[in-house]
Amino acid sequence: MCPGLAAAGAAKTMFGLQVFSAGAGLVSGYINANRQVKHAERVANATSRQVREDLVRQYSLLARREVEEQQATSRRILDLTRDASEARGMSTASAAAAGVEGTMTDTILRDLAFQEQVRVEAAFGDRETGQVNLQSQREAIEATGRNRITGSIGPPVKTPNIFNTLFQIGGAYLNYQMNAPIQGGGLPNPLDR
Repeated sequence: MCPGLAAAGAAKTMFGLQVFSAGAGLVSGYINANRQVKHAERVANATSRQVREDLVRQYSLLARREVEEQQATSRRILDLTRDASEARGMSTASAAAAGVEGTMTDTILRDLAFQEQVRVEAAFGDRETGQVNLQSQREAIEATGRNRITGSIGPPVKTPNIFNTLFQIGGAYLNYQMNAPIQGGGLPNPLDR
């Protein structure tokens, strides 16, 4: 065999191997990227499902606590109202037994009503503060859930760049065209037609 043809054959084989290698790298890159995307989707879906379950459970606990606090406030207000009513009744009875009437009795009753009003307003204030705290806890639970989901997504998956592969193939072809004539022969350039 002529040494020029052997060199041209070797250059042609080298070019073919470089094209095959670039193509195989591109296909392998897409396969790996697809696997990574599917894995990331599975992780994100599992995390999202778990976060939703946790949110439902935590919201249920907060809702139960809210109802319990409302019931406790209602009982407290009812107790305050009952105690104030008893105190007014006892004051009226005591004043009548002592023979006190008029302005003095009215002043004592107004004072008892004022004390009752202050205590009832304090109970409503406590209830409102509890509502604000529960809302803050709901917002914190939501933020934690969002952060868990966002954290599970991970960095974006890089897909292979087809332009890099095309440049590799083009470089291999140029290398083939430049080296084939030097080695004693070579193939005709299809661009020369």
